[in-house]
Amino acid sequence: DLFDEGQFSPAELALKAEHYERILLERPVRAADDELATILRQVKASLAEHSLYGQLGAEWAQALNGTIQAMRQENEWAAAFQQNQLAAMPDYDEYLDCG
Repeated sequence: DLFDEGQFSPAELALKAEHYERILLERPVRAADDELATILRQVKASLAEHSLYGQLGAEWAQALNGTIQAMRQENEWAAAFQQNQLAAMPDYDEYLDCG
């Protein structure tokens, strides 16, 4: 996935994650869409066409955003590990709390 491919720095991924969060939670966006953001908008629009979206749309958006934020956090931990910053690594409970 985008967060594991290594083509973006943790800072760049944090910006992307914030952009995706803004799309999911219907907040004003600050950047142009990339391919994943475009697909995210299309999926969200498609789901919104169904009657259950009114009841479940916000929960779906929060759950997907939580997954994206967890992947971003894992990427930051991996980058710290690669730089031998073992103190930055989470303990088991912190890892589970991340999602």
